Amino acid sequence: MAWVAAGMWSPLVAGDTGFGLTSGKFLLALALLAVAAVVLTVWLWPRLAGRGVLPVLGRIGLVLLVDVTVLAALAAVANREVKAYPTWSDLFTTGSQQRIVGEDTSPATTRAVELQVTGRTAPGVPGGADPAAVGQLQQVSFTGPASGLRGTGTVYLPPEYFAKNADERTFPVVAVVAGQGQDPQRLMTDLSPAAAQLAEARAGRVDPAIWAVLAPSDDTARACVDVPKGPRGLAFAGQDTAWLLRDTYRTSPDRRAWSVAGIGDGAACALRAAMTGSDVYGAAVMLGGSPGTPDNGDLYGDSAEVRSLSDPLWRLRHLPAPPIRVLVGETGGKDRTADELDDAAGEPMTVTALRATGGTTAASWKSRMGDVARWVAPKGEGAASRREGP
Repeated sequence: MAWVAAGMWSPLVAGDTGFGLTSGKFLLALALLAVAAVVLTVWLWPRLAGRGVLPVLGRIGLVLLVDVTVLAALAAVANREVKAYPTWSDLFTTGSQQRIVGEDTSPATTRAVELQVTGRTAPGVPGGADPAAVGQLQQVSFTGPASGLRGTGTVYLPPEYFAKNADERTFPVVAVVAGQGQDPQRLMTDLSPAAAQLAEARAGRVDPAIWAVLAPSDDTARACVDVPKGPRGLAFAGQDTAWLLRDTYRTSPDRRAWSVAGIGDGAACALRAAMTGSDVYGAAVMLGGSPGTPDNGDLYGDSAEVRSLSDPLWRLRHLPAPPIRVLVGETGGKDRTADELDDAAGEPMTVTALRATGGTTAASWKSRMGDVARWVAPKGEGAASRREGP
């Protein structure tokens, strides 16, 4: 009977690394334990058929053993599907660091959201400096409610944000993550989303959107990995960024109106953030980067499980695909990142390619920001809307 169960579960074990909560090896072990408990119960039950305290306690113990092992196996299967606890550390972590799928994870239940506007400037595009005409750049500082990381950033608000009678209007968001060694202010300057946004909006091709670059001061955190006993970079990119922006600005309540983008080293971070935070983001934009895992520094605590879960391609091959769209901007030549990602992805995830367009720097993608703006917030899809509720 045990070898029958092993044969049924063997496809889950193929290619697995480690003994994590979502690994096939762990699920197989629990299944074998449940089978063994049933066999043990059948074998011992006739021997405990007598009267008296000890036989009764023995029968109760056997029933509990079967119940616990079977429920544990079913819980592990469910956890593999929904990824409520992807790692052992998630299971045994308490407080604000624990994230449960389906739970209200608003900052009010963890730490207070803290984003402060430290300056306001014109975006430096033709049309003057009136926010109602060209929008506004806001310089900000913050503390992430889930990660506890501190940093700075720049937020671009479109002119429609300052229009009369727009107090109840909400806007789609493009959150740009800064990779290691990337300066958030320089990213915003080199990408110049304000110019592309204004041109596309005036042509009637996009809905006005908020663009934001938020970056932790800790450069290790920008590797976008929840380092064991270290900075929680993925928690910042996948959760904190959205919480900070939602708490401060009039943002759309629809996850489909939220995109996370990255350039060069930040591209893989954007993909990881969208894949692990698909309840927050509906889309990811990768420009000039590959969907791999960073190798600079001790980011994984010698854990094969943490490394695997930080690898988007591994996740796509071993876990259900998330409900997100992905735009991949390739660097030309032999770059086939979009094809590689598309081959690994399955429904409901979709991949779109921008072929042979830019490099690994923000400035090299400035000329294609109009295409990116049209992809993340196309006109007429209802991304910008009226705020729901009272």
